[in-house]
Amino acid sequence: MNSTTRRALRAAVPVLALSLALSACSAAEPEPSVDPDAPVTITVSNQPPASQEAELAAYLQVIEDFEAEYPNITVEGVETGWDPQTFQAQLAGGQLPNVMVVPFTEPQGMIARGQLADITDELEQLGLKDMLNPSASAVGQDAEGRFYGVPIDAYALGLAYNREIFEQAGLDPDDPPTTWEEVREAAKTIADATRLTGYAHMTTGGQGGWMLTAMTYAAVKFIAFRLQTYLDEDAAVEAAQASFEAGMPVGLPGLSALKDDYRDQYLEWVADYVNVPLENFATYEATVNTIPLRPEPAARAQEVYATLDSVVQAVLTDRSTDIPALLETTQSNLEALLAR
Repeated sequence: MNSTTRRALRAAVPVLALSLALSACSAAEPEPSVDPDAPVTITVSNQPPASQEAELAAYLQVIEDFEAEYPNITVEGVETGWDPQTFQAQLAGGQLPNVMVVPFTEPQGMIARGQLADITDELEQLGLKDMLNPSASAVGQDAEGRFYGVPIDAYALGLAYNREIFEQAGLDPDDPPTTWEEVREAAKTIADATRLTGYAHMTTGGQGGWMLTAMTYAAVKFIAFRLQTYLDEDAAVEAAQASFEAGMPVGLPGLSALKDDYRDQYLEWVADYVNVPLENFATYEATVNTIPLRPEPAARAQEVYATLDSVVQAVLTDRSTDIPALLETTQSNLEALLAR
């Protein structure tokens, strides 16, 4: 089928506010008063490298627009990104940015360890709290419903398939498989008819395991500003036009960080710039919001996924694999990992 199982149909991942100064305060200490108009500088993670010219230009444009809206806030972009191997050391050394991009697997553990700042009040002041998609935003909340992070995007699993290869194999690209049995049948048909790989699966960089396992006020303002494309027509159109002209995708389907009404409104605003064939995503779009979100492992999820990569690779590529023995060894390795 030459299809790829993907983490998401979009490049962005959830953005979570991380303020080490406030999270370091003890519960007995009074919270300092904050002047929202005072000059402040914040750092924001995941600035694209210079080699990614279009992505970097879009990133810097967001910062420029934000600073024009909030002239008292200076934003410094840094290339620092999520790395489970270095996160704890960077946190202890105070080297993390104020706004940090992390996978959905991580916030619950961070909240439990007291590593994130409570931003509930700031979200309420900005009018953003009640706009968020409850399913997508739950990962950034504690048991009492307090917010410690805000997703600007959400991801969901999906299978992508090659329409041209479907046609070469005599399959109807407008009637794709909807069950795993149909996926197997289509993959075999493609392999037999075209001699091409009928099905492909990510198995490296932690993605095999992932698939198998199926300064605070200013920082929150920046997160809210990133969501303006869903809330302001001029901002939405300007951003869509810039992405369109840079050859970047506009209008990709998927879970929305905000409630559905806001996403539907956004798609109407940017309709002239949508450059992806939405009809090809009809099946995905019709089901993605009907399937309950499942929590991912709360502890060391990215390391668990990386450990499981070799399991997926062995099962898919070596017919002689002793699966029970492999699973027993893997379980022991995971138990040792989680016990650290």
